[in-house]
Amino acid sequence: MRKYHAWILIPAILFGLLQGCYYDKKETLYPAPAGSTNCDTTSVTYSGKVQPILAASCVGCHNSGNAQGGYDLSSHTGVSNSSARLLGSIKHSSGFSAMPKNAPKLGDCQILIIEKWLANGAPNN
Repeated sequence: MRKYHAWILIPAILFGLLQGCYYDKKETLYPAPAGSTNCDTTSVTYSGKVQPILAASCVGCHNSGNAQGGYDLSSHTGVSNSSARLLGSIKHSSGFSAMPKNAPKLGDCQILIIEKWLANGAPNN
């Protein structure tokens, strides 16, 4: 009789344990295919996406009061005037100073957002 209870009890316990294991993050449940990103570049605006990235990673050193290297990235005009150098620097391309200096490279999505905005003509939106 004990063997019969074990065959019922063990699967019931395993089933209960497995029910407690789940992931509730979209990225975990539906990972992006290899080579793609979960980066939304459908509506890239300067004020909505580009400026916050620059404010967090660049403006501390490249602003109107302290334009290191001659680059002021605190305004749309300053960013637009620096667009060619900006993209090469944040992508760590050969021949450009890797930025942000003494900090990790910007994330792929952040770079893609800036790149998309520049490809759209760097609108002041």
